[in-house]
Amino acid sequence: MSETVEKKATYNPKEVEDKYYALCEARGYFEIEGNKNIQEEGKNFSIMMPPPNVTGSLHIGHALTFTLQDIITRYKRMDGYKTLWQPGTDHAGIATQNIVEKQLLTEGTTKEELGREKFLERAWLQKKTSGGNIVHQMRKLGVTPAWKRERFTMDEGLKEAVKEAFVSLFDEGQITQNTYMVNWCTHDGALSDIEVEHEEVNGKFYTMVYKFADGSGELEVATTRPETYFGDTAIMVHPDDTRYADIVGKDVLLPLTERSIKVITDTHVDMGVGTGVVKVTPAHDQNDYAVGKRHNL
Repeated sequence: MSETVEKKATYNPKEVEDKYYALCEARGYFEIEGNKNIQEEGKNFSIMMPPPNVTGSLHIGHALTFTLQDIITRYKRMDGYKTLWQPGTDHAGIATQNIVEKQLLTEGTTKEELGREKFLERAWLQKKTSGGNIVHQMRKLGVTPAWKRERFTMDEGLKEAVKEAFVSLFDEGQITQNTYMVNWCTHDGALSDIEVEHEEVNGKFYTMVYKFADGSGELEVATTRPETYFGDTAIMVHPDDTRYADIVGKDVLLPLTERSIKVITDTHVDMGVGTGVVKVTPAHDQNDYAVGKRHNL
């Protein structure tokens, strides 16, 4: 067998995949009208690509999601549906900001020294560089969204659509504004729960003494967060804990401030932990916040 024939008989996935992917895209097969010759009246299908963040590269989770969506989209196309798989990328907010700030630190400067306008220019450069890499990776995966409709979450039209959607949902009562604790970073301000990594640490129990307002005695409260007691709004015990049945409803005084708060019952308390008496600080803990809402604290 000649050398030429051997080369043709050898499958080169890179050469074949790139060639036919480019051919299919050039012919518009991924677009809404890509299957117009077999489209059936009234059969429409659209799916939104969860836009990957422009903060780096795709990971295995992206590959899984895009593969599943691609399977569904291809099936619908072959079944005569007018099909739209909407592609795009997301600005990622604080995550992108942190990446740009780290880049600046390696250059010996900060966003404050650079100024707002120059910093935004760097953020857009990060989007262009990383976003382009992400789209390249998606094409290499062989997925078939309608690339001519590719969007970015900070595109002008898209920003306005998002605003309109949020305002409509707010007017319908589907989105509400309320007071709630946030993850606060002294460097970046408020952080989403998604941006925070939680870890368990071995802490210590501190026993605090709360005196009864009527002078009848005192109550020992075990806590790992003694520094938040200034925000206490109640002391709670388990409703089935007979040890404390006679003090439910009484008032106790906070140490130092002598502010009066009540003893309440709630099933959130674990009777076997500490003294079985827990302070409630809704402004410092999500569980305490839920207790506070239940008891109108």
